[in-house]
Amino acid sequence: MYDNLYKDLSTIANNGCSSQMVGLDENLESVASDSDYRLNLSFVGQPLSVGLTNERVAGLELTASPVAALSIEAFGGLPLDAVDRRGIVENLVYGGRIGTQHLSLGQIGLSVIYDNAEDYSEEITDMDLTIGPWLAINGSSRHTENVWREHRYSATLGWEAFTLSPLYEYFFIEDDACRIETESHRFGFLADTDETIYVTGTDLGWEKNDHLNFGIRTRHFTYEQRDEEALYYGGLFSLKASSGNSLSFEVGTMQGKQPETIYSLVQAEATIKDIFGIKGGFCGLTGRYIDYDHQVQDRTMAIHTAVETGLRFLGGRVETKLSGIYQEDPYFEDHFEGMLTIAFVH
Repeated sequence: MYDNLYKDLSTIANNGCSSQMVGLDENLESVASDSDYRLNLSFVGQPLSVGLTNERVAGLELTASPVAALSIEAFGGLPLDAVDRRGIVENLVYGGRIGTQHLSLGQIGLSVIYDNAEDYSEEITDMDLTIGPWLAINGSSRHTENVWREHRYSATLGWEAFTLSPLYEYFFIEDDACRIETESHRFGFLADTDETIYVTGTDLGWEKNDHLNFGIRTRHFTYEQRDEEALYYGGLFSLKASSGNSLSFEVGTMQGKQPETIYSLVQAEATIKDIFGIKGGFCGLTGRYIDYDHQVQDRTMAIHTAVETGLRFLGGRVETKLSGIYQEDPYFEDHFEGMLTIAFVH
């Protein structure tokens, strides 16, 4: 949970603000009344989401539902680093998704993304399947220059109050720079390597009601070049009030063979809505503490904290937020970041 917040704040700091214009949100007279067509126009790198993809491109995104049970999405445009490439055609990032929707038995979708970069071409495929409320499956792969760069497969099975979520991942660490930053305790020591990592594991959860959840998490990491394996296991707890306030904890331990893969971890997240009795006010706090069994880069611990507080007004269309991040980590310099953001939500 902290990882997602840290990634979002880092993205804002690195890429600045972007704007989006939305148009054409109406039923066309030439099709049936249950048809729907939407067109989004992005000018400076607004994220366009298709399937699992969240590409930041300046371009077009089209969403269509020619019939009630079918959805079609397509996008195309130029990435943020297009200035460093050659020609408009060579710069294009484009893709789409076709899927079923509003079906009682289940839904299925297939996504394909193609990035036609200057030095390489990259193709990402993604498949998602949902069968009633009991089963959801997702699988994605990325292919670059005749090399499979990554595979990610996950499923969620539900039975009464229990959920079982197995997963499998295979990826090159050099392709996941953001993951190195946000999950430095797991992958920070691989920042200057071209390591290949295999991850298997599962989450087992028990939901007593809409407010209280318990779970167990296991992850097995295999590092190909280091010829090392590590096992992580931990407990999960979350509590959510009807007001929207929430609190969650994860307590776990990583057991590997090297000092950087032997540690205990505690992380927590809290969200408070309508803080100080101000309607639309909010505050979020996240933190992670790591205790290494042995010294790592002359350190025996790591601390990551993030705080954000803000206010939504004008019917939720405007959000003002003040955020701060503090970090002590063996793999990065200690630092503090603060930022003020104003977002206009259509």
